[in-house]
Amino acid sequence: FSSRSRHTRYWRDWSSDVCSSDLANEVKQLAGQTHGAVGRIGEIIEGTRERMKLADGAMRSVADTIGAVSSRAGGISDAIGSQLSATREISEAASHTADASNDVRITAEQVATDARQADQLAEDMRNVVTALQSKSQALRATSNAFLAFLRDEEAA
Repeated sequence: FSSRSRHTRYWRDWSSDVCSSDLANEVKQLAGQTHGAVGRIGEIIEGTRERMKLADGAMRSVADTIGAVSSRAGGISDAIGSQLSATREISEAASHTADASNDVRITAEQVATDARQADQLAEDMRNVVTALQSKSQALRATSNAFLAFLRDEEAA
């Protein structure tokens, strides 16, 4: 009877150590995966941010060009305004072009504004990723300490 009780106690101690070790290893693996995912997210954010800067510059250039076109179309509309019925049709077309150009300019400015907002969102995501990296490193350190504790307990 005494031998059986010793075996039962040994079995409980051994199974508790194995479960704790498995749990610690899984936590460490998850911390490693989290760290890798955070790194990949940071790369994606950085690439998106660069593309948004390029898009912002392109949209600004388009908006400037459209503004110049709109300005020229307005000048044409004023010069043609004094002509007869044939020139009135040209004037109306120029006026419509100026309106359409202005609409496109406004849209381009909105796209540029949206690009700046997306840039800010990317910066916010970068900050979140940085915080996640920090937490991931803390989790890894805690996991390592926990594993070291378990190993010390096994050795003792």
